[in-house]
Amino acid sequence: TLIATITGLYLLNRRTKASDKQAQLAEEGLDIDRFRKGSEMLAGKHPSIRQAGIVALKHLALSRPKEYGSLVLDSLAHFLKRPDAEPADSEGMEI
Repeated sequence: TLIATITGLYLLNRRTKASDKQAQLAEEGLDIDRFRKGSEMLAGKHPSIRQAGIVALKHLALSRPKEYGSLVLDSLAHFLKRPDAEPADSEGMEI
């Protein structure tokens, strides 16, 4: 029974590690999607869409600063440096 208990604990430990790894990968995938969506929103036509992108990226940077802090800052800096930060309408006039 001691061997069965040790074997059971070992298998339980392996399953727990596998579940933790799977959850971590799923969370990383969601964060990648959040970054992608926020970045896409920065290129939005309307200021409210761009503002929502900034807020989304801010929340990502605050929730995962080690992984996304500098990446978000770089993206926002690039957004601010763009000469076409204000999109033009179809006639080329500023909105």
